[in-house]
Amino acid sequence: MKKLLSLLLTSALTVAMLAGCGGGGDTTTTETADTGDGKVYNVCNLVNGNLGDKSFFDSAEAGLKELQDAGRITYTTIEMGGTTEDEAKWQGYLDEVSASGEYDLIVVGTFQMPEYLKNVSEKYPDQKYLIYDDTTYELPNVVNLSYAQNDLGYMVGAYAAAMTTATDVEKINEDAVIGFVGGVDSPVINDFLYGYILGAQSINPDIKVDTRYIGNYIDPAKGKELAESMINDNNCDIIWGVAGNAGNGAAEACLETGKAYFIGVDSDQESTFSAEMAAITLTSGLKNIGDSLVWFFDEWDAGNEYWGQHILIGINEGGVGLVTDKNYDKISPDSVKETVDATVAAVTGLVAKENIVGTMGILYGGGDGSVYSAIGAAFTGITGMSFLIFNLLCAPCFAAMGAIKREMNSRKWFWFAIGYECGFAYVIALIVNQLGNLFTGKVNVIGLIFAIALIALIIYMLVRPYKESTKLEKDVKVGANA
Repeated sequence: MKKLLSLLLTSALTVAMLAGCGGGGDTTTTETADTGDGKVYNVCNLVNGNLGDKSFFDSAEAGLKELQDAGRITYTTIEMGGTTEDEAKWQGYLDEVSASGEYDLIVVGTFQMPEYLKNVSEKYPDQKYLIYDDTTYELPNVVNLSYAQNDLGYMVGAYAAAMTTATDVEKINEDAVIGFVGGVDSPVINDFLYGYILGAQSINPDIKVDTRYIGNYIDPAKGKELAESMINDNNCDIIWGVAGNAGNGAAEACLETGKAYFIGVDSDQESTFSAEMAAITLTSGLKNIGDSLVWFFDEWDAGNEYWGQHILIGINEGGVGLVTDKNYDKISPDSVKETVDATVAAVTGLVAKENIVGTMGILYGGGDGSVYSAIGAAFTGITGMSFLIFNLLCAPCFAAMGAIKREMNSRKWFWFAIGYECGFAYVIALIVNQLGNLFTGKVNVIGLIFAIALIALIIYMLVRPYKESTKLEKDVKVGANA
């Protein structure tokens, strides 16, 4: 019952997305032929740093390599360097590749590039550009890709809360307390935080989230100090660091105290840490730059163009996710993994019910078996039926919610309607689950008692006598001017 409650409550509580350049840059060119299936784009990937970061730049390169292997693009990657001396040359690289006229698309990324991109995009209005992980400017020949940090936070929060219930796992204590170490108290960081809190509360409404800010992104000693206080004073056993290098101090605290686990952000931090630090890193919340580039070309090929727009890439587009191999797979109990997967699917289902299908395909599409066999292994017939019933009966998609709000013209009655639908869906799914377990020999006494009581209540509400009022008990105005 506990697992089903987690799965269903999650959805209910969610109601609430260069060759030829000088300057010393390292250039790698990859060529591929037209497969005949459509246009093959020529792309330039300008890296304001170097490959091998196991983060944004490597992720973007992996996405372009996937597109190249599929015969959809040819591309040139230019590593411009990331030092202060290198930065002075970035504008020159952008100018040179733009002036060449060779490329259908020039790709740049991160918060360091907007000013350089603005200058060159205005100078070459016919050149197309894409910048990832930034929304500073919306320019007519540029598409801005950003990532649904609240979606990412929700997934991490749901996972962290689910892990706090696995008290048989080393370092996980009986107290439901998780931590968040942020860099700066800012809208960007708080976007991560709000999703984190909602995700955690969807699993356990009573969970405590210890939240602290370092005040910068460069002071790991301060991050370590804050995390040590969380662990020793509040018995926190899982901490998410969203503070750049300063957040790594929280990982050090988890390691040295021996009492807590760490969760990374943006990239697979388990792969970048020492063996000792990696051992206490459960997972990382990812911004999947490479997957978002594949999605962009899918859209472009389909005739959907986003020039001059900011596009928020979320779960459905593969823009955010969790590291699900390594420690996640090794340490997390199967029940926790199943809860997280069902949580993500339920959230996307509120955007549009059909999104659940695509999300399940993403979540269970890896490994050696088929998607169907993977889902069959994760759900029993009873829990699967209960999950489907809940998602069919709960609040409709966002578009329908908007229509309900407009037609009712009342915030109070709108939220009542949404709450009633989610509550009713939860009750029916709970009843199906408990009766199903009864007939399959897996009865949960407490859950069965609740189910029977709910059935009795439903029957009573259906058959109870209805007494129609025979008089109007309200003051009214009578007269010609009433």
